[in-house]
Amino acid sequence: MTPRAEMSHAEYFELLKDTDLKYCDCVDYDLFPTLQDSYNSNSYVNGLIQATGGTSRQVLTNYYGGSKPALGSYFGN
Repeated sequence: MTPRAEMSHAEYFELLKDTDLKYCDCVDYDLFPTLQDSYNSNSYVNGLIQATGGTSRQVLTNYYGGSKPALGSYFGN
């Protein structure tokens, strides 16, 4: 992950931890790959990165669920 431009890596890591603590853990998780209306761990990671303003060196849309980030509201935004 790459932090926001105004943050050091250490500051961004703290922001990730703080944002994760706000995560409501109430997401309808995908139990079966054919269900399209729920999320998975790749959705969580992409949503967390987006909620904190960071970016990923990996193209998260290449992973199942990565193209559907969990909403910012799940992270207190």
